[in-house]
Amino acid sequence: MKLMEKHGVNLFLVVLAGAFAGIYLTSNKSSSCLTRGISERSTASGQAASSATAKTTVGARAPTWELPDLDGNLISSESFRGDIVVLNFWATWCPPCRAELPDFVEAQAAYREKGVSFIGVSVDMGAPEHVREFVENYGLNYPVVMATAEIVGDYGNVEAIPTTFFIGRDGRIADMQIGGMDGSMLRAKIDRILKNRT
Repeated sequence: MKLMEKHGVNLFLVVLAGAFAGIYLTSNKSSSCLTRGISERSTASGQAASSATAKTTVGARAPTWELPDLDGNLISSESFRGDIVVLNFWATWCPPCRAELPDFVEAQAAYREKGVSFIGVSVDMGAPEHVREFVENYGLNYPVVMATAEIVGDYGNVEAIPTTFFIGRDGRIADMQIGGMDGSMLRAKIDRILKNRT
């Protein structure tokens, strides 16, 4: 009988611990997805990774880029010189990325006349047809380009998405966000940059 009670208590504790672990995991959903494959391809050594990270700190000049859009046309960062640029690394398969897209669409419409340009940098693998279909379904109102290992490396070996860089009119990184944002956080970051006139 005592053996039964002892095993019963142990079983109860195991079930209780499992229940708490399940509650914890479901209540602390991640606000980002890992992109390990892309970041591993982007650099050949740890030294290259640390120098890339140094280039993407707040206050540093943002790396320039030229990337294909979903139709294969090249888009350059130079096209957005003088704008505040919201450069968002994302993927169609990433739930936190999808969750913030409606706020990005709304913010692009609201801030376009103030010289704010959103650019989506898709880290999806393969041909852009799937991304194009996704962009149409979500009604994205800003350009989407396809990431290369080079841009991922230049922006500090992006290891989690969404990762968003806010680039001031002066071409310097004014702010950044690793993980998803809601609309109020997104607007607050843009408003702060507009107020500072960078």
